[in-house]
Parts: sequence; structure tokens; C-alpha cells
Amino acid sequence: MVREDFFKMVHDQFQVEPDCPFEGYFVSTVFRRPDNLKWFAIVLTVDAQKLGIGAFGDLDIVNLKISPEDREKFRYYENVLPAYHMSKKHWISIVLDEQEDFDEQLIDLTRKSFLLTAPAAKRRKDSSKAV
Repeated sequence: MVREDFFKMVHDQFQVEPDCPFEGYFVSTVFRRPDNLKWFAIVLTVDAQKLGIGAFGDLDIVNLKISPEDREKFRYYENVLPAYHMSKKHWISIVLDEQEDFDEQLIDLTRKSFLLTAPAAKRRKDSSKAV
């Protein structure tokens, strides 16, 4: 999923518009929950060398909040990296590219990030529904 497709998916799934709070400094876009304005996704354009993956040029990545279980599950995926400029304990970076084989996981991880950034009372209510 490329950057534009990710933006469309977020809009379709969550009815959230992109926000560019750092305009002029670097290419970044955040997506905030409407109820508490917390970020659940941050899309950045980063020099690949800063990510330490041996590639060159600029790459689009998305940072998502993640549960410890999912962080462990996805740690060996090639396109999933420790979070860039975020807490590596609670966030991951995912390279956005044209490979479609990771799209469903990306959509699922974005939904989970949306839930993990919900107000505490809402997280408790949603988790009790899942049981």
C-alpha cells in the first residue's frame, strides 16, 4: 500500500482527515482520533539510510501504536521496523510500498493502533466486548 492508498484507507475506515502539524520542516502527516486527538498513525518520508535497512533514497513509512504481542509477532517481517522517532516499546514503523501482500496486516494494525489510542474508558469497554 502506497502513501495515497493508506490515506484513503484511513479516511474510509475512520472518517479521519490527514493533519500536517510540521509543515515546512519535513514531510509528515498525522492521523488523530476525533475523540481525544491522539495520534494513531504518522506517515513520514525518511531517508532510507536513517532506517538502517541498506536501501537508498526516500521511503514513505507509517508509524503505528502496537501491542507487545503484535510487536513480537511482526518483528521478523522485512517491512516492519523499530519505530522511527517514536517509542520503540509502543510503536513500529512499516514501509509503505507497492507490494500488496502486507495490505491486510497493515489495515489490521492500523485498526489496532486506533483502538490502542482510545480514551482509557473506551478501551476497557471495547475490550470487554471482545471477550
